[in-house]
Amino acid sequence: MRNSIACLALALSVPGAVSAQSVNYQSQLLLGEVVLNISGSGSYTQRGNIAYLSGQMVSDAASAADAEAMNQQNYELLVSSLGALGVGPTQIRKLKLDSKSPPTAGQVRSVWQVYVELYDQSRMGEIISALEGGEVRSIQPAQYDVTDRTALMTFARQRAIDDAKRQADAYATALTMVVRRITRIDETASGISTNSGTEGDVVATANVKIDFVLGPMFSPGSGTP
Repeated sequence: MRNSIACLALALSVPGAVSAQSVNYQSQLLLGEVVLNISGSGSYTQRGNIAYLSGQMVSDAASAADAEAMNQQNYELLVSSLGALGVGPTQIRKLKLDSKSPPTAGQVRSVWQVYVELYDQSRMGEIISALEGGEVRSIQPAQYDVTDRTALMTFARQRAIDDAKRQADAYATALTMVVRRITRIDETASGISTNSGTEGDVVATANVKIDFVLGPMFSPGSGTP
């Protein structure tokens, strides 16, 4: 099964992208061997170690410049208050948006979307309070992610391959054969979901199709598998 081991290692080394991947080995069938194509699936769940919070800063003023200046002042105060809670400036960013609601009559509205990256989730309540105190409104429920998506996908791929291997072994046993090697692996779909239904969980899933070569229990003329 040396080819199988090498093939598995290559499959697991594919980066954590969500596009389909393929590992293919040309292999000539020997007497009594057959190819069995099997689908396997696997998933791996990890608690997210990064939380993302977002909300909006909205300021109305007599001019666009004044409204922007008000948001800038509020943003700088927010950065300062979050810094006191251990959130650095690189963990905070802003994005100017078009206003979807009318400003106060005779005024101009400035809308900024504010994003905060949080690594210490034990301070979630304090961070939300700081956002609210910093004139951030419409704060969205936290979104979660992991720092190492590649590792998460590697575990999911390993489980998908193991799932297909278990099926191949079951077919081989039923046919009084053995799995001799793997000649092809196609990753048909994979991805990472941060909306798994359980708050804070990040789920990687992988689906593969693998060509297994099955052979007779004993090699012809050798008396050995």
